[in-house]
Amino acid sequence: MRTGFLLLALALTVTDSSAQSSLRVSGLLYSDYGYVVATRDGSRAGENGFGYRRLYLTVDHRTSERISVRARLEANDNATNSAGRPSPFVKDLFVRWHDAFGEGHDVYFGVTAPPGWETSERFLGYRSLEATIMDRLRIASSRDFGVRASGPLLGKVVRYNVMFANNNSVNPDGDRYKRLYGQLEWVPASGWTVTMGGDYAPQAGSETVTANAFAGWETDSFRAGVEAFLSPVREDGTGSTTDRSGASIFAAARVSHRVEAVGRYDSYSMGPDGARRSGWYGLAGLSFRAADGLAVIPNVTIDKNLTAPDPLVTARVTVHADF
Repeated sequence: MRTGFLLLALALTVTDSSAQSSLRVSGLLYSDYGYVVATRDGSRAGENGFGYRRLYLTVDHRTSERISVRARLEANDNATNSAGRPSPFVKDLFVRWHDAFGEGHDVYFGVTAPPGWETSERFLGYRSLEATIMDRLRIASSRDFGVRASGPLLGKVVRYNVMFANNNSVNPDGDRYKRLYGQLEWVPASGWTVTMGGDYAPQAGSETVTANAFAGWETDSFRAGVEAFLSPVREDGTGSTTDRSGASIFAAARVSHRVEAVGRYDSYSMGPDGARRSGWYGLAGLSFRAADGLAVIPNVTIDKNLTAPDPLVTARVTVHADF
């Protein structure tokens, strides 16, 4: 990963003056002070500390009118080396061919976000607090390595999004199993956004078929949405099926010019296996936009696993910074 950071730095120093005008470097930080109010077994109650959950360093470059590239490195609290220090990895690395099949029809090749929850995540606008339900439950990876196409249909009222990829997150792959994603995004009226999609992922010994949908409505001072998925895993040979499903409701309301309240509730069932199994998750927070590119968000999360007697309750102060 040292090489990756050096390459990003090198891009800034060796690019000629004509290219520098289309080169953009940006970053993102999610950081928290967290206090464990209660846990499922009481063992960690009272634990607290400062930490970061995510750091992006991104380079975007427009090589021509129709070709652009992105390279992004991520460091997060779940990706550390043997010494416990951050271990950055490639989050995005793709070439985008703009208007490949006509106006608005773009093709991506490389490591990029597959169709799934991009629209709901963008609509909610609080990835700094938590991933959307399918991402949080690891129904699919937030990145995949493959080829993707998107564009308008029916006079730009509907957008399609399809992708054929490795189903191996950001890693190269060499087996015969791949994942096919698809999604339609519809704007039926002003303020409304609706998506319907799914994917198919055969694997050694099993196959997964996922269906998902999202509907959101927004005004100048309020937005709300609901997202749901069904993702059964069918085992070859035995014919047994592990049913996985979930639904999420969220809302955000502007309190003042710089203050917004946000709330969310998830309910999910992951079958007999899996770390989270069945349960519910709740979140409430108040976002203070301290300055352009900086938000401070006191929030509380409650994670209740139905197999445990007590929920995990965490109080946090989250900092979201764009730079």
